[in-house]
Amino acid sequence: MPSKSGSKYIITEDLRSEIAANSYNICSLEELIQKSGTKRIIAVGDVTTERLKDAGIKLFMEVVDLKTKRNEHRNFAHIEGSMEVVNDPGTISLELFNLIGRLIRRGTGGRIEVHGEEDLAVIPIIYYSGFDTVVAYGIPDRGLGCIDINPDIKGTVNRLVERMKLQ
Repeated sequence: MPSKSGSKYIITEDLRSEIAANSYNICSLEELIQKSGTKRIIAVGDVTTERLKDAGIKLFMEVVDLKTKRNEHRNFAHIEGSMEVVNDPGTISLELFNLIGRLIRRGTGGRIEVHGEEDLAVIPIIYYSGFDTVVAYGIPDRGLGCIDINPDIKGTVNRLVERMKLQ
């Protein structure tokens, strides 16, 4: 990955459509509890993280922005020791992309608090994760989405990353 400080990947409308077409795999909390016995679970989103932790699922990594849907009034608090990054809506900052990569490669995981928007963090998570990982994320007004990383989804994401423009 390039390492130009302050850079970010811009997600074009074409890429947004492609991402949306590959991201609606609804799963149940029970399915995730079962998968957590043999796989690393990574949560993206505050409500998703809270739900999984409340269910007793040990998370390898969580990526949150301390917000939820605009019309809901819930407060999510900063947790001491969290890593913090800035990520503008509709982009993936190079800082976020590289931090996710470092934490996965080192096998340490952890909590990343994003100042901005965390939704697209799923892309670098899939890019860097192995086939022993499930990514859980919220699908507004639909439920819990899950991506069980496999060669097909990894290939799709790798091709997306190759086409993203670094600005």
